Amino acid sequence: MTAMDEGNHRVLRLVASFGKNLFYGRQAGPSAECSRTKSTKVFFADLPTSYIQHIKSKVIPSHEFCIQEEKERYIVNVSHYTRPNETIQCKCILKEDGRLSMYKANVSCIDKNLDMRVMLTAKRKMTTLTEKEISNMKGLPDSATVDPNVKGGIRWPLGKSSSGDGYRVFEACHVKSTVYRNQTLRLRVRKIGRFNERIGTGEIKREVALMRKDMNTKLQEQNIERGCVMEMLKDSLGTLWDFLHCDAYLT
Repeated sequence: MTAMDEGNHRVLRLVASFGKNLFYGRQAGPSAECSRTKSTKVFFADLPTSYIQHIKSKVIPSHEFCIQEEKERYIVNVSHYTRPNETIQCKCILKEDGRLSMYKANVSCIDKNLDMRVMLTAKRKMTTLTEKEISNMKGLPDSATVDPNVKGGIRWPLGKSSSGDGYRVFEACHVKSTVYRNQTLRLRVRKIGRFNERIGTGEIKREVALMRKDMNTKLQEQNIERGCVMEMLKDSLGTLWDFLHCDAYLT
């Protein structure tokens, strides 16, 4: 679930993501069993290629989804030494000359083998970047080289992943996504390659998420009727079940 802001206005979105609930806990001995009541649950949204292929070849046609758009973008996550816990997300596109161009900067302060997370939340922009700050950060993606052989898809020459103004790259991402729509639902299938400079590790993830358009519009109303939203959710259960009922494609 994500949200975008215009000033202090928060936009709510209800999103169903598919993946696995993983439980982590302490073991007292070699034969001890980890109790779920004493463990930490983490939702892991990475899906196998076989599942993605099944969704594209079977589930999408059966629910009359059509492609709305395909996107490919690079994301450079930057922090400043004076605000190390604040993430500045620089979204970039690849130009014809093979260089990156920054176009947006965001600031943010069961029985089945597949689980689903339905979550409602909102983010609000806490800091507005000045033109000088944006200009200082643009040098970071400008000096990057696109390299499909590295995780995150981007690399920097030695010493070029930080600026003299205190900005430093801590994560690079390469995102390929396809958005589908039918009469009521919006489906996003994406592949993310990520490399974290702070801990020196990378990963590749495949994610699937569903959003209901009219429900998200309803959530913007000041006086939301709970029953109306619940009925919309019930109407989508058949589609949600088809995304969950795919055990044979999860190996």
